[in-house]
Amino acid sequence: DSAAAAQIPIVTSEVEAARVFVDMARRQLNDLETGARNGDWVPPGAFALAYAELQDPDETLRWLDSMRVGRDPGIQNVRLNPLFDFLRDDPRYRAWEARLSWREPGAIGAATP
Repeated sequence: DSAAAAQIPIVTSEVEAARVFVDMARRQLNDLETGARNGDWVPPGAFALAYAELQDPDETLRWLDSMRVGRDPGIQNVRLNPLFDFLRDDPRYRAWEARLSWREPGAIGAATP
């Protein structure tokens, strides 16, 4: 939204811009963790997105698996969201994607050979 966009500082280099986005992702992650500690329900997808912003493959994959196990409806967007592109060649990501229920034979909506 425009209020959030107005808070993004003006930067003069790609390195500086990357640093700003990392700082924003860390603040978002801190807010998510605080909410969870306070008993608020925080969807696993929110954590997965925050860790993807930080390009942390281990934590991103951990939260992606939580999305799968918890049947987070946002899981449908993972395959299309460019934030997760840094994981696409990781064998752990490919194994995670292969375990998605709609990819299993006999699952509702699964493709038939």
